[in-house]
Amino acid sequence: MNRKLVLCIEESPEEIELIRRILDHGGVRCRFKAALSATDGLETARKQKPDLILLDFHLRAGEAWEVMEQIRSDTKLWDVPVIGMMARSFAGEDPRGRLEGPHADEYVMKPVDVDALLKAVTRILGGENRKK
Repeated sequence: MNRKLVLCIEESPEEIELIRRILDHGGVRCRFKAALSATDGLETARKQKPDLILLDFHLRAGEAWEVMEQIRSDTKLWDVPVIGMMARSFAGEDPRGRLEGPHADEYVMKPVDVDALLKAVTRILGGENRKK
């Protein structure tokens, strides 16, 4: 099976490693690529067109919103699903009701909610990408 590509745009190397381990230990079969900045993330996305983007919405100076705008307006990337990772300040709410601009397809709260992340990734990538 051709493993799908997951691109994680996150400034913290520790968070990237945590997410990589969650996906691996959760049985998600994918190729995992990380970018430590919005610029690197967009460049990687344009070169490799991932099957899913995990985007930290707490990148410096509102860069996550710029990334979302560029993804949704790019003819090659507009249809790539995005899971936004946000602070618990939005817990219990659908962030789309409070946020302006282009939205992620799903949101997961940080610190990373392991079950929610695995469910969202599996839902987007498809169940066949989970180890039995």
